Amino acid sequence: MTTTHQDHVKSSLTWIFQNKSRLRENFYAEFFARMPETKSLFSGDRAHMNAMFERFLVDVLSAIGQKSGVEPQIRNFIRFHRSLKLSSDHFDACEASLVSMFENGIKGTDSLSDETIMVWQSLARQLVQQFRSAYLASPDG
Repeated sequence: MTTTHQDHVKSSLTWIFQNKSRLRENFYAEFFARMPETKSLFSGDRAHMNAMFERFLVDVLSAIGQKSGVEPQIRNFIRFHRSLKLSSDHFDACEASLVSMFENGIKGTDSLSDETIMVWQSLARQLVQQFRSAYLASPDG
């Protein structure tokens, strides 16, 4: 990530954290539209599921640029999702939903510049690829 990209990320983190619920709702709407068969996997305690997504979002975004990177989050993701037998299609839907989340969940707010949104979308793509590679390479992936 370039210094300019890091500046965009740092300058927008507060807004992202303050609007994580809005972003979460946008993500789920997109993800379920792309993979409706997965909705039953999220039929448990909705409040718990929402809190887990928001915590995961905060943890991953906070880890960007840290020395350990997102490796701890990747290990936790694999541990919690191993039994679901995720496929590349799941990761494709996740990536597209995250990219959409950073566009549609922010559009019209005048809070973040188009360039900042593009940085977040690029970062989302990179992160999903890291998670995908690690998950599919894991023994049960």
